[in-house]
Amino acid sequence: MDNWYNGARYRSIFYYRSFLEAVLLKNILKRILISIPVLIGVVLIIFIMLRVVPGDPVTTMLGEHVNQVVIDKISKEMGLDKPLYMQFFTYISHAIRGDFGTSYRLNRNVTGIILDAFPNTVRLAVCAAIVSWIVGIVSGIFAAVNKNNILGSEKIMDILKRIINNPELAEKIRLKCDIELYPELQDLYDEDGHITWNIEGKAFASDASGGEFVLLSDGTIGFNSSEGETGRIAENMKELFSLLVNCPCFFDFLISDLYKDKALLKKYADKIEKEYREEFSDITDYDWDEIKREIAKELDFSVDDNIAENTLMKFYEIATREPQYQSTYHEDDGS
Repeated sequence: MDNWYNGARYRSIFYYRSFLEAVLLKNILKRILISIPVLIGVVLIIFIMLRVVPGDPVTTMLGEHVNQVVIDKISKEMGLDKPLYMQFFTYISHAIRGDFGTSYRLNRNVTGIILDAFPNTVRLAVCAAIVSWIVGIVSGIFAAVNKNNILGSEKIMDILKRIINNPELAEKIRLKCDIELYPELQDLYDEDGHITWNIEGKAFASDASGGEFVLLSDGTIGFNSSEGETGRIAENMKELFSLLVNCPCFFDFLISDLYKDKALLKKYADKIEKEYREEFSDITDYDWDEIKREIAKELDFSVDDNIAENTLMKFYEIATREPQYQSTYHEDDGS
């Protein structure tokens, strides 16, 4: 059985490698074939441009006061008296052999000029490549580490301003999501100065119990409860409001064992949502499903019909991701 499995495995690898090699070869040939007409087109355009510009190549090479007989003689020697299409094919045939003719201005062999400049061109290209690699790699690493900060801060503030400047939307979010936005970002609440956090951040909202929603320095969203509990709850601002709108209350889903069984998680989520739906209809004039749809539409995300499979799994992944957002309480003696 093992021999059969290993043999089949090696044959699969062989066939897979052969398939990849065939695909790679096909792509290379395809690119070469595409490049041929492009190259011919570029050469043709350059050739035509050189022929239509004002001035005579022979006059440019020998000077303005040269005898017309001499001009005609050299033009014939250089093939400039022939029709353009013949000049073009002559030019192509010579170029294929590495003969690019003579520079009219410098009166030197073009191939020699290229070879003279080639070392400096290589040095310049290598230096440019090294600089671009360094800048590209550093920028890529920085962008990956700060993926939510780069160009994301404007989106974050745009969402917050959109809510603050729309009192009706802000009220719906307060009722459904239990979050009230601050007019501006502010320092984290720590009345006695005993708490430190492992990730810096600014508070942008609070809930009814006094807990604070925190925009962390890495662009993710944390939460500091009024009871001293701390944790990361969303990847970014948009996912925070998606969590708050789609999930009845994330506090009810802090039990890690729930996420080991998706069937159990769904059953529990359905039960919690049913309870919140009934309570919500008793204390407000809004319909639970309608207010979810309205907020989601305003903030440009979808209502999740299966929070156990989507919203809650995202919440669990971000909450347990390292490094976790944590706080430390320091006694008066520093312990």
